[in-house]
Amino acid sequence: MQNPLPPFKSFFMGGFECADHINRSGERINLQRETHHDIRVAEDYGALKRLGISVVREGVCWSEVEVKPFVFDFSRLLPFFKAAREYKIQIIWDLCHFGYPDDLIPTHPKFVVRFVSFCKQFLQFHLQHSRERPWLVPINEISFLSWHSGDMRGTVPFAVNSGWDIKYHL
Repeated sequence: MQNPLPPFKSFFMGGFECADHINRSGERINLQRETHHDIRVAEDYGALKRLGISVVREGVCWSEVEVKPFVFDFSRLLPFFKAAREYKIQIIWDLCHFGYPDDLIPTHPKFVVRFVSFCKQFLQFHLQHSRERPWLVPINEISFLSWHSGDMRGTVPFAVNSGWDIKYHL
């Protein structure tokens, strides 16, 4: 029996920090922007290719692309798709990496329906701008996020004794 092709283009994978959470000071932190990866994505992918890395983890930053409830603008991701085509990089997308739109928390009654809408709209955008199979991580590190936001007051909703409830909702 022949071995099937591996699902990923390289054994080693790169990753660029993509959290977009609100910190304890109440400020939104977008680490793609803070590290300038959002404007240097082509340069960063070129560096990966020189190292023989052809797979990368990226974040969509839900807090930025949902411009109002159920309305999405994914145009900020076009440079990522362009650089991925240019350097033949396979992207694994984090859809939610610790950040939500400003008016949502995981226990909000509309969280699930908005998250589902976000996921569907992103998938449609992906299919329009890439011929690659979409690889998606719906919510990054659910256990850590639940503990950090539900027990340690590290990010929204800045709760205590609520980690299991947050985890259930995520």
